[in-house]
Amino acid sequence: MQRLIKCGLSVLVAVLFLGVWGLATGAAPAGPDLRAQFFSLVDNEPLPWPVESVQVTSSTLAICLDVTPAVLQAAEGLGAEEVEETVARALMPLEWRVLHVLARDPASGECRPLSDFLPRPAPHVTGQTEVPRLTPAVAPWAATFPRSLAGKTVYVSAGHGWQWNGTAWRAQRPPYEEIIEDHNNAEVVTQFLIPYLENAGATVIPVRERDWNAARIIADNDDLTTYTESGSWYTSMLTGYAGGSYRFARTVTEMATATATWTLTVPQRGNYALYAWVDSDLNRARDAHYIIHHAGGCSPVYLDQRIRPESWRYLGTFPCYTGPLTVTLDNHSSVAGDYLIADALRLGGGQFNDLTAGAGQPISTTATTPPDKPWWETATFYYSQWMGLDREEWPYFSDVTARPMYARWQHRGVEEDAIYLSWHTNGYNGHNTVVSGTVSYVYNNSSEDYTRSEGRMELQ
Repeated sequence: MQRLIKCGLSVLVAVLFLGVWGLATGAAPAGPDLRAQFFSLVDNEPLPWPVESVQVTSSTLAICLDVTPAVLQAAEGLGAEEVEETVARALMPLEWRVLHVLARDPASGECRPLSDFLPRPAPHVTGQTEVPRLTPAVAPWAATFPRSLAGKTVYVSAGHGWQWNGTAWRAQRPPYEEIIEDHNNAEVVTQFLIPYLENAGATVIPVRERDWNAARIIADNDDLTTYTESGSWYTSMLTGYAGGSYRFARTVTEMATATATWTLTVPQRGNYALYAWVDSDLNRARDAHYIIHHAGGCSPVYLDQRIRPESWRYLGTFPCYTGPLTVTLDNHSSVAGDYLIADALRLGGGQFNDLTAGAGQPISTTATTPPDKPWWETATFYYSQWMGLDREEWPYFSDVTARPMYARWQHRGVEEDAIYLSWHTNGYNGHNTVVSGTVSYVYNNSSEDYTRSEGRMELQ
C-alpha cells in the first residue's frame, strides 16, 4: 500500500503516522565539511527557527529545530509540511543527499520527527481474532473520496507468456499484425492499466511480474553485509525467505524503538519495483512502516503484514540512482505488541534463469533449461510458483487456470472488496470479414452469452 508522499508530511494523506523526510538533490556525496557548510550558510541566512542540534553522517544531514507543536499542527498539519519545505529550500546549496528535519519536544527535550507532533488518527480495531479472514487496513482519508477506488483490490491478468512447449520455450501466440500478443498484453497492462487503477486509489495485484528490469537485487536479513538493526530484534524459529531465517520485533505506539535497514546496490539508474518477503499471520503488524530512500527523495510505505500468503509483497516503484538504495523498517504502529517481520527485500523483476526456485518443488517438471527471459514476459504458470504458490495445492493447474488460481491464492483469508480482471487480445481472420473493437466478458461458470452479461458495458 504505497503513499506517494514525502516522509513527514501532512496526516491528511498518510495512513497512520509519518516518518522523517529524506530528499535527494542529485549532488555528489558530501564530504566531511558538510557540517561546516551548514553553519556557514545559516550564519549568512538564518533559518526561521532556532537550530537545536545538527548531526552529519556521510551525505545525510539531520537538523533539530526549536519549533512549537502549534506551528507544526497549523492548517490541519500542513504547518509541518511548510517547515520541511522551508528548510529544504534554504539548504539546497549544500551537498546533502538525505535530509531529516526534526523538532525538540518541549516536554522531554528530545529531538523527534515532525510527524510525532501531529494528531494521531484512531487506531484500527479488528474483530475477533479467531475469524480467519481479515480486512486490510485502509487509509482513513479513503472515505472522503467515495468515487475513488481507495479500499478496492483489483487482480489483473495480462494473459499469455513464455511457456515450455515440450522441446523449447515459445510464446503462446505467434506474431500477428507485427505484434506478439504475449508481450503486448503485458506492456499495455503495466504501462497503462495498472497506473490508471493505482492512481485512482486501488490496490493492484497482477498475476504476472510488473517490473521490466532484467536486474534483480535481493538483500536478506541473513546477509549482514546488506542488513543492519538497532533496538531489540529476535530470530524466529520459523523458516524465512529461501529457507533462511527472519527477524521480528514487537510494535510500540510511542516513538519507534527498533529499526531494520537494508542496503540494495542498484546496478543501473532507472525505475525499480520493490518487494518485501513476508511470512504473514494474524498477530503481525497491520501497518508495518517502511521508509524508502530513493532518487526522488523519501517515501513512506505502510504494509499490512497480517494478510496474504507468504510471498513477495509489493511496496512500490521508485526512481533509483546507480549505487546504494536504503530501506528502513521501524516498529512504530497503531497497535502495540504485534509482531513486525523483517526478512528479505527484492528490487527489480529479474530473469527467469532458475528452474528450482519454486515453493518446495521445481517450477517446471518438463523443461530441461530455464528460458533466461525477463519474468515480466513469462507465463503465470511459472511466475506464480516463483512467488511462492505451491501448485500441488491446486488441481488442474495449467497456465490458463494458474492466472485466476494465483489471484485466489493471494485473496485467500482476506475480506476485501475485490475483482479479477483479465486483459486479453485476439486476432480475427475468418470469412474475409474485418472485425475490430473491444468486448467485455463477465464469466460466472454458466452457459449464458457472456457478451451480453450484466456489467459488460460498464467495463468497456
